[in-house]
Amino acid sequence: MLVPVLLLSAGCDNTDIITNTPPYNLTLSLSADFSPVHGNQPVEWVLIRTADMVTLASGTDTIAPGGNPSYTVDVGDVLEFGVDYSFRYWIDSNIGGGAAGVCDAETIDHQWNYEFRAPDFDVRVILNYDFDRVEDVCMSF
Repeated sequence: MLVPVLLLSAGCDNTDIITNTPPYNLTLSLSADFSPVHGNQPVEWVLIRTADMVTLASGTDTIAPGGNPSYTVDVGDVLEFGVDYSFRYWIDSNIGGGAAGVCDAETIDHQWNYEFRAPDFDVRVILNYDFDRVEDVCMSF
């Protein structure tokens, strides 16, 4: 479940006004339940503007073997008002085969796609491990 959150500052006065104008910030975290399954495994991600499939940001890192969250990325101020986005990522898990550094089938390297529909404020999301939402995103990498 995606839950965008407007980040507010306490104790605002006339010189400390939150305008929350685009571009909006995107921060994504993978919950602690990724660690037991994928701790110490590489994760690769892309943020795509879905209207024209342009990649706006990408990165590679490693899932933490413990901790909550197990991974966090601050993509930055990249989201525009009224534009749809897709955050796609895969974990190089090589379950039952596969090749290191290669995005293999989703049964070998777990893959997910989370969509953001026309945000109108900063988005901060914690994604839970959900095997039922695994889907092929290798074509994005």
